Amino acid sequence: MKLYLHTFLLITFYLFCFNGFSQVNVTFKVDMQYQTVSENGVHIAGSMQGWDPASTPLSDSDGNGIWEVTLAIDEFTSHEYKFINGSSWGNDEQVYGE
Repeated sequence: MKLYLHTFLLITFYLFCFNGFSQVNVTFKVDMQYQTVSENGVHIAGSMQGWDPASTPLSDSDGNGIWEVTLAIDEFTSHEYKFINGSSWGNDEQVYGE
């Protein structure tokens, strides 16, 4: 009986303690090909990085107008975010018609 209890406790400890540390790579992309991009570039701000409009820049390394960044995000979490044309609030995307 002690062996089964010990095994159960180890499995429970693993599931609750280590499962939360798993991360997945998430790529965020925004099409800016018809926009004038700020000299400060394009950034993303969201709940996954403290809503800081200047801390997470995107890049357009191939020059196709699609700006992107890949972030390691905790598994099984949800986040809100906005794209920012520049690096400060007031230049964030606005969604109309909703």
